Amino acid sequence: MANVSDDPTVRSRLTECIETILSKSQEPPKSKKVQHSNAKNAILFEAINLVIHMDCDPNLLVRACNQLGQFLQHRETNLRYELALMTLSC
Repeated sequence: MANVSDDPTVRSRLTECIETILSKSQEPPKSKKVQHSNAKNAILFEAINLVIHMDCDPNLLVRACNQLGQFLQHRETNLRYELALMTLSC
């Protein structure tokens, strides 16, 4: 069975989706609800994980790394712990 990321069409679509997720993550939150923030962060974490493991475009990798840097500087301790646990599990 061929690897999904070997298909140029699928790879292009995944890259487009990841770019959208990274761009939207920079927008101010529309809601102050914790559930919305948690869902947004979960999607963002998975997008970053995909960028790292999919061997994406170098520019996309830089954007993902910058986003990780922002998480590491975040004032919310649980967010930093979640990032550390996710990193250790990879």
